Amino acid sequence: MKKITGLLSIIFAFIFTIVLASCSSTSGVEVEKNVTATTSSITFELTFARNENLENKTASPYIKAFNYDETKEDNIGTYVSKQDCTFSGVYTSSTVTFTSLTKGAKYVFRFYVTYNQSDELIATWVESTLSDNKKEIKTVDDFLAMKDDRDGEYTLMNDIDFSGEKLTGLFNSSSQSFTGVFNGNGYTISNFLFESSDNGIFGYTKDALIKNVKIVGTDEEYLLNNLDEEGNPLELVNGNFGSRSDANIGTLVGNAENTEFVDVTIDNVNLSLKGNNKATLKVGGVVGLALNCSFTNVKATNISITSEKLCTNVYVGLFAGAINGDALETDNGTYTAKNTSASGEIKATLSYGSYEGNAYIGGYAGDLGSSGLVSESYTDADITLYRDPKTSNSNKFSLVVGGFAAGNLGGSMWVDGCVAAADIKVVAGSDSTTLEDAALSKLCTKTSYFGGFVGVINKHINRIENSCYVKKSAGLNVYALESETDEESNVKTLIVKNNVYANKQYDAILTNLVCANDDAFDTSVLASEVSAVVAKYLA
Repeated sequence: MKKITGLLSIIFAFIFTIVLASCSSTSGVEVEKNVTATTSSITFELTFARNENLENKTASPYIKAFNYDETKEDNIGTYVSKQDCTFSGVYTSSTVTFTSLTKGAKYVFRFYVTYNQSDELIATWVESTLSDNKKEIKTVDDFLAMKDDRDGEYTLMNDIDFSGEKLTGLFNSSSQSFTGVFNGNGYTISNFLFESSDNGIFGYTKDALIKNVKIVGTDEEYLLNNLDEEGNPLELVNGNFGSRSDANIGTLVGNAENTEFVDVTIDNVNLSLKGNNKATLKVGGVVGLALNCSFTNVKATNISITSEKLCTNVYVGLFAGAINGDALETDNGTYTAKNTSASGEIKATLSYGSYEGNAYIGGYAGDLGSSGLVSESYTDADITLYRDPKTSNSNKFSLVVGGFAAGNLGGSMWVDGCVAAADIKVVAGSDSTTLEDAALSKLCTKTSYFGGFVGVINKHINRIENSCYVKKSAGLNVYALESETDEESNVKTLIVKNNVYANKQYDAILTNLVCANDDAFDTSVLASEVSAVVAKYLA
């Protein structure tokens, strides 16, 4: 009996060993990690050794996150969340991000692989979110690395010279908006170039703050180091955007939402672009589109916006393509813009196929439809527009131009203590070819408006107070024929022009709004810097 019992024990032990060996068989998954933490997220960049089980999808890796509990031996606290590892192409890499984490908190992450209908624990990691997101920027690489931490707080520690290096894909979609703080610390960012698909230095921003920074498109030293074969400085176009579909383009930000701008200067920037026949473009020297934003002490000088072909729906201004929405509440107050300015030129050829469209061109903004106050601001603008001779009268097109703003298409307009110093020239013909006289009606089959201060005052509640238009030299000139003469019938039927505003379609409060060249204007209602602009052209 004892022999039988001993034999059974040996058999049972052998069977148990076989079962245990079967249960301990592994997936063979090996992984290395690189971790990036912010104040609210932790990202694992996982690199896997080539593995047959991964490639055959018989092994499925995932990560579980737990709160860190120092009172427990394994430190595993309450469950937080689970993230599966997703792959593209060969099964050798995966990026997993845990979001909505607590600032400055420690977490336990357990890496599992589901294999043979069981969960195999591969590794345990302890990681922490940042207690703050403050980072210093000293190099071009530091600057470009901001895209990896969109909600960081950045401080520029010295001037950054891109020396012609391109700003590729920095915050270039709404889902990748910059949501942090950028403090230029008084330093300068210079000599940058955009890729044709970019929208601005900061492509998209949301709930962000940008302050204390100087932006210079091209400086003399950079030009001297970039000469052609004959030793002449090369022409630098900071943004040669080619032919674009729908886009918002600005030197600093293409598409800004709920963003505050404080103490920013932009100088010597050349933006060149073409539209296509179905495009909607909003282009500005500072921002393309500003929605619910605030600007304080923001100045743009020597801005050049040029286009060989502007099509369909375009909004162009030396400061902004369009400013819409409400005033943003900030520590400086609740308003849209205060003590801001833009100077430079807008030069474009309007070219249309068979599509219906509109162009809104303003010295300060193409569309100034914001319910927030714009005050103590001015533009010093030269606007020159030509008609592509190929454009026929089959087009349904309207052109609206204003020295300060074309109009308020996106909402109310509230302006107080502002000045448009502008020369505006619109010619029916081309600047490069001599043509027989072609009536402007071949471009504008819909009524078009041209005003020294504003083109069209649209519906909504509008207030324009204590502001004026002052001509720089030639003033406002619209030529219905290429020979730079007016044809009476064309001017009457197609164009409404006035030294201050072209057309007031709806009730608006217009107080002390005049053409300073023709009427006495009380400059005491203006800030000193804005008043100096008026005095310059009245001297």
